Amino acid sequence: NKKKCLEINTNIIKNIIKIKKIYNLKFDIIHFSTDQLYDGLSKKQSERAQIKINNYYSKTKYLAEKLAIRHNATVFRTNFFCLDKKGDSSIKEFIKKSKRNNSCYLFGDVYFNPLRSKTIANIIAKIISKDNLKPGLYNLGSKNRISKSEFYILIFKMLKENINYNIVKVNSYLSTKRSKNMVMSVNKFEKKFQIILPKLKNELIKEVKEL
Repeated sequence: NKKKCLEINTNIIKNIIKIKKIYNLKFDIIHFSTDQLYDGLSKKQSERAQIKINNYYSKTKYLAEKLAIRHNATVFRTNFFCLDKKGDSSIKEFIKKSKRNNSCYLFGDVYFNPLRSKTIANIIAKIISKDNLKPGLYNLGSKNRISKSEFYILIFKMLKENINYNIVKVNSYLSTKRSKNMVMSVNKFEKKFQIILPKLKNELIKEVKEL
């Protein structure tokens, strides 16, 4: 649904900027972008890495990002996960469906370095409380990379879910092209904000413990 995708990912930030300008409002903008703008060969991609637009979602996120940066926003490219009842339902629904079918397909060639949504919220709260916003573009992720298949296998193991799985290649399985290497270097963020980001496995352990 391209129209809805554009409205949600691009036009919302466009309208916020427009309202701010019309009414001469004084507030800072924090904008969340996506790691799906990356798909290079480097193990960890910095903010200076070449952008790769693989689908319409990526295009709309990039348009929003450019708008936000042009208007002095603080922009975070990120990927997040959440397992609790009030959080992102996609992982929970995937597990439920996999249990019903007693099998699932996992992408063995897609790599990323996400954070818990709670970790991101705490980081943003800390930055705001210290009035420490630094306009610009930053990667916000965990310290190390993992494949999507390894990520889910770890979750299955931690939750003690016995689910059969098949490892597949993402762009052979899905009709819409996806990025395969979304792993971000977080050096710039850590240096600018003086915040050490966690390792991904520790993030998963914390998330499961809090269920």
